[in-house]
Parts: sequence; C-alpha cells; structure tokens
Amino acid sequence: MGERQRTDEAQASIATTSATVAPGWSALPEEVRARLAPQLDSARQEAPMPAPPAVSPRTRAFILRVDRAVLAVARHWVLAVNLIGGLYAGLPLLAPWLLSRGITFPANAIYFFYGLTCHQLPERSFYVFGNKMCYCQRCCAIYSGVFFFGLAFPLVARWTRPLRWRWMFLLWVPMALDGFTQLFGLRESNWELRVITGTLFALSCVWVAFPHLARAFAEMRRDLEHRFRRVALETNPAR
Repeated sequence: MGERQRTDEAQASIATTSATVAPGWSALPEEVRARLAPQLDSARQEAPMPAPPAVSPRTRAFILRVDRAVLAVARHWVLAVNLIGGLYAGLPLLAPWLLSRGITFPANAIYFFYGLTCHQLPERSFYVFGNKMCYCQRCCAIYSGVFFFGLAFPLVARWTRPLRWRWMFLLWVPMALDGFTQLFGLRESNWELRVITGTLFALSCVWVAFPHLARAFAEMRRDLEHRFRRVALETNPAR
C-alpha cells in the first residue's frame, strides 16, 4: 500500500512539473522524471535570499574612513615598510650612543628587546660609540641590507619579478654553512663572511617579498579606487 502511494505521488509530481517546464521534459524516461521532479519542486519553492541589512550613515562614514586609511597604505606601502625597516636597523646604533651619554634605562631596554632574537656576543658584534651594538655582525648585515635594498626597490620595481623559491634558498646556503659549521665547532667564521652571508640573505628576502607586496597592494589600490569612484557617482550623480 505504501509503495503504491509513493508511486501515485511521484506520477502526480511528474504531471505537475511537466506542465511548467520545457517541452523536452516529456521526452525524458519516466524513472528520470521521477528522480528529478522532487528536486525541481524544492528549487521552485525555495525562498529568495534576504536583502543585506541597511547600513547607517555613521557606519558608512566609518567604513569609508577605514577604506581611505587602507588606500593610503596601499599607495605608500614602500615608504611604510622602509620606515619600519629603518627604525629596526637604526635603534641598535642609538643604544650604544645612549650608553655613552650615561642614559642607561632606554639603552638597556633596547638591548633587552634585540636580545630576544640575537645572541649579542661581544666577539661577534660591531662596536660604536665605545659600546657594542645591540645585534651581532650577521644580524646587522641582514637588517641593514633589508633596509637599503628596500630603499632601492622603487628604482627597479618595474623590471623586477619575484625571485623563485629555489634561488631564494640557494642564497640562504652560504649563511647556513657559515653559521652551522661555526656552531658545531668545525671552524671559526669572521666578520667579513658574516656580513656577506647576511647581506645575501637580506637580498633574497627583499627580492621575494617586495614584488609580491607590490602586486598585492596594487590590486588593493585598484579595488579601493573603483569603490570610491562608485561612491562618488552615487552621491553626486550629476557629475
């Protein structure tokens, strides 16, 4: 009895569906129509998507301010990155100068901060103003190299493509060999090798990161500028 009832319901659904679909529906085999009819009925009865909630003028103004700030960063990201890089590379020069002037508290705070990422061994560090810098010779080459290569990037950005990963790792090999052979006591490095290998590492990082950042910020800038043009047309349709 249950099987007969299900068959009658399927046939009724087929009859209802065939009246509202294309003429080719009747040419389909009965078992195919019986399988597709429930899906068509559910799709037909599906409620439309609700409209997005209205945004208040205050919220809209806040979103526009945030978008303007993001657009400013997207337009001047090289300057922002180089300012951060220059600050990080320059503070280790400030701390020895502060010590030479007897200003110990901020100097010790800077030494402590850089000590979180660098061993700061005296025999592997440069000395300025009569005191050792906050980072070792290799770290000095890395951070200074990132800063100076970042400054040079706008001059070659148009012709620079991202460095392939295998070449990046290849530029890391000299630093890895120099560092690990020294770490395991196989040999002792010198300041020239630390500076050269650190500079190669910095070059690879900038060569990989900056072209990708340039592409990402360019796309962000285009999207935001298009959004602002659309908002301007909505608020000033006469123009």
